[in-house]
Amino acid sequence: MPSVTYTPAINEKDITNLDNGMWYFHVQLRNANGWGAVSHFRFQVDTQPPEPFEIKFVGGNETDNPRPTVLFSATDSLLGIAYYKVKIGESDSFTLSNEIIENTPYTLPLQMPGKRNILVQAFDKAGNFTNASAEFTILPPPSTLVKVGAGLNKLLATLIPLVALISLLILILLYGWRKLSVLRKKIQKETSEAESVLHKAFDLLKEDVREQIKMLEKTRTKRQLTKEEEKIIKQLRKDLDDAEKLVQKEIHDIEKEIR
Repeated sequence: MPSVTYTPAINEKDITNLDNGMWYFHVQLRNANGWGAVSHFRFQVDTQPPEPFEIKFVGGNETDNPRPTVLFSATDSLLGIAYYKVKIGESDSFTLSNEIIENTPYTLPLQMPGKRNILVQAFDKAGNFTNASAEFTILPPPSTLVKVGAGLNKLLATLIPLVALISLLILILLYGWRKLSVLRKKIQKETSEAESVLHKAFDLLKEDVREQIKMLEKTRTKRQLTKEEEKIIKQLRKDLDDAEKLVQKEIHDIEKEIR
């Protein structure tokens, strides 16, 4: 039961010189009707920091792994650990919950090669904290140079001639294509010239045939042509038409082939 009475009534009370541990505060209020029920308040006093702890690196403090894994865990007998603050080198600090550290080792964020310190502060639920620090080194990544062994020598011995053969085939194909292109242009030119000559020769032949037909037709105005002469005119006209169609067809086929 409360043992100290305050008149007039107070609304706050400073309590000092309490030892660490759990305490109870009892309050009873009185008004014109008398004393009320007693209220009980429990509180804990914790002025001690968490127990000292160490930081250990899985695989050692020197590693070529840019994200090393660390182990640390602090204890506090009175209130327990609330959270951790972590600072790596010159980077900003960050907070980790106690649940994360209790359940699994912690993998650090990506680190560049070099030597640096890690500082971990363990805070209890009263705000007291204990520091732990360690130095670690991230080694540069292994060299990417490949040592040539017997197996690779055999592979290169097969691969190099194969590449050379393929290169030679490509050069031959390019040379053949170029020669074929030049030959095609030459054939096109010669064909064009032959076509021109053929046109001229056919035009001359056509003109001669037409002259023969005109002569026979002129004779018709002076006298009646014989059946043989009429037949010759008809045959000449037919032969002229057939020859012209044949020449045009052959020229068209040649042009189509050389394109």
